[in-house]
Amino acid sequence: MINKSVYVIIILLTVFFVCSSCKGRKSDSDAVTSDSGTPVSIEIVGLDVSTPAVGTTSRLLAIGTYSDGTTQNLSDKVIWTSSDTSTVIIDGSGLATGVGLGTCIITATYGAISAHTTLDIMWVARSSGTNEGLTSIAWSGTQFIVVGTRGTILTSSDGVTWTLQVSGTTNHLSNITWSGVKFAAVGDNGTIITSSDGVTWTSQVSGTTSPLYGIRWIGTQFIAVGGISDFSSSSDIILTSPDGVTWTVRASGMKNSLKSITGSGTQLVAVGDVFTGLPPYLTDGVILTSSDGVTWTEQLPHQPYPLRDVVWSGAQFVAVGPEQSLSSADGVTWTAHNTRYGVFLNGIAWSGSQFVAVGGNNILGGFNAILASPDGVTWKSFSGPGNALNAVAWSGTQFVLVGGGPILTSQ
Repeated sequence: MINKSVYVIIILLTVFFVCSSCKGRKSDSDAVTSDSGTPVSIEIVGLDVSTPAVGTTSRLLAIGTYSDGTTQNLSDKVIWTSSDTSTVIIDGSGLATGVGLGTCIITATYGAISAHTTLDIMWVARSSGTNEGLTSIAWSGTQFIVVGTRGTILTSSDGVTWTLQVSGTTNHLSNITWSGVKFAAVGDNGTIITSSDGVTWTSQVSGTTSPLYGIRWIGTQFIAVGGISDFSSSSDIILTSPDGVTWTVRASGMKNSLKSITGSGTQLVAVGDVFTGLPPYLTDGVILTSSDGVTWTEQLPHQPYPLRDVVWSGAQFVAVGPEQSLSSADGVTWTAHNTRYGVFLNGIAWSGSQFVAVGGNNILGGFNAILASPDGVTWKSFSGPGNALNAVAWSGTQFVLVGGGPILTSQ
């Protein structure tokens, strides 16, 4: 789910996060030149000592530390080597390219001094065949359906080869779900379209012109959520439908913009944000719960960060947003967990054994964020350069990630 409001404060913080993740090291242009001669140690760093996917690149830096405490970028002076060139190749400047799945050790050597880092190549970049931004993905059991900007719809049976379909709308599509017999996608201006096969799509009357950001099939009905929460107006929207055709407006009566919804079977949880005008994000995170999709309860207090997605694992709800994840067994009592990577997370999926959350930003050349966790509490980063990721789906055998660049698949 994408927050369409772009705030200057978010951009400034994003730049801060990117700079912070470089560990305070200096670049070629501003490196401290030492007169101490030979460095006493070398460290390999990057935006995250980032992990490329197959077919993508990551820039690594070799930073030398001298006896007087000064540092210098030695990336073009060290000898770079890869322990497995069938997995990663690296050129003389430190540009690493993923060429195959696996694990390899990258070494930077300067005279008798060397440093090492391990790269795990878990992802393969796939061409989507479109330049449109991709916002959401669903798996039906036989095929993936991806939606995006300007009514974009892609289909694939394997996550590798993608086909562009005609949606019948030019409105931005934000989210998609599968009911077992029907796909339903939502977007701007109250757009709802449905399809039984992902190829032929039918526009439905939603009864609202508000933007819709999230939709889920919860076993007996579709529930779509959205709304606006900014300095000019605030009003959320909740819609329900037994078949994806006939929709009923169920306003919660709260001034929120809801971005995602999921259910446990007995409890529904919707997450989003409410405008406050206060830094750092100008919005707080909100969580609503319901047993039937009709009557909703806001869980207080608000969270300090806006929330973008939520998933049920079978044992707990996990929600994500910038810098943190939240977990709850019942949807009422929530515990915040710092992801430690300072990135904006947009989507999350559960495989049965681990959560994968995705996000990133498109500032300063961009980077994507891919975090994995067995419990929603402790996270490991597999982030790399490239455009931000917006959504992730699990097919039973692989994760598929979509966003502003190539589609990524796990192996």
